[in-house]
Amino acid sequence: MATLKATTRWLCTFLLVAVFVLLLVASAKRNSSQLYALAPQRGGGTPTPPPLGTPLPGLTGFESNLYTQGELPFAVNWPPSLGLGPVFTNAGCRACHSGSGGGGFSTFRIRLFGTLNPDGSFNPLTNEGGPLLQPLSNAAQILNGTCVLSGEVLPADATIVGSRQVPAVFGLGLIDAIPDATIAANANFQTNDATNQALGIHGVPNMSLGSDGQLHPGRFGMKAQMPSLLQQVAHALQHDVGLTNPINPDEDLPQGNPYPLACQAAATEPNDTGGHITLQIYQALEFVAPLAPTTPLGTLPGQLVFNNIGCANCHIPTLQTGPAATVALTMTSSGIVATSETSAALSNQSVNLFSDLLLHDMGSGLADGIVMGQASGSQWRTTPLWGLSKRTQFLHDGRAQSIDGAIRAHGGEASAVVLNYLGLNSTDGSNLRAFLGSL
Repeated sequence: MATLKATTRWLCTFLLVAVFVLLLVASAKRNSSQLYALAPQRGGGTPTPPPLGTPLPGLTGFESNLYTQGELPFAVNWPPSLGLGPVFTNAGCRACHSGSGGGGFSTFRIRLFGTLNPDGSFNPLTNEGGPLLQPLSNAAQILNGTCVLSGEVLPADATIVGSRQVPAVFGLGLIDAIPDATIAANANFQTNDATNQALGIHGVPNMSLGSDGQLHPGRFGMKAQMPSLLQQVAHALQHDVGLTNPINPDEDLPQGNPYPLACQAAATEPNDTGGHITLQIYQALEFVAPLAPTTPLGTLPGQLVFNNIGCANCHIPTLQTGPAATVALTMTSSGIVATSETSAALSNQSVNLFSDLLLHDMGSGLADGIVMGQASGSQWRTTPLWGLSKRTQFLHDGRAQSIDGAIRAHGGEASAVVLNYLGLNSTDGSNLRAFLGSL
């Protein structure tokens, strides 16, 4: 009898979990289908969004569905009725991350601005719409005659202006799954290691507030200002598109001023009630696989040169994900993860990103003066080098047109390594650039 009761309880639990999963999948399909119907369609027929990339190997059927369904809202050009604006930088994720061939490569750039306070501290000019310039408004899409609103322009007192290339979107779930302790260990090692001390390398984490109310090392954004992929997606939806959500529930004020109520056409605020759209896009990005190097790692002589001259001290070739990486499934109305699942595809994985995910002072030549969290105007996260073979413009603002130019522009903590690079013979220099060009 006891065995029968235990079996009955197990079956009931299994059925409840199965029903929950089926309802979640059905909801994702329904929401995504409705949303993607809003995207531009060419030539008629059922629209198919361009691929984000290749899904990670080893996904379960449930995870594959999350990936597929999340691709749909990623491709949407949002209308004001679902949250676009009132001011924005682009109408949807794909509009910025528009590169062909998967991975979300693009040369699209955003602009940031600010100024200095009398005491020398950074002022993001939030009272004038800063620090992100949102040059478009939704007035062109709202034809009611009462929405009169211009996109933002640089304020006259913005003495600091920065330009940023939008990042690619592959492999982000693996970066998300790297433990906080690993990032902290990289910083501790660099601080105490004699070789790094001799080179002047001493990376630090950008400790940032997570949606759980705790401080975590940042890992996303060019200044490592975002500690999780879910927060990064929510931040981008709000500031770049205008789609408010439980994590970022407040609309940006155009140029810091109240906007006409006629320009807020969405029925709800936050626009993404319950965070369903935010979660769908996040879940798709969790499962986009990294781009493979054109030549297998460890087979090109330039990789040894890369290690020997000190590049690998910051651009650490491989980090490891945690043993039980999780993916958020639902969130509360305040933006805290409510339910999640452990993903074997993200757990115990080697991540060949070539980064320590730490901040380094790169000197005045690369400084943009923009402060983000604990990152100063001259500090940058070590940029992951995977996918470098697909790039045509390099560095945070695309100023370098070649790998050689990008290396030479490094300063600050990289100065000694750059001198090592400049001292290479022609063969070693060519081999190094060939290796980097294969990533």
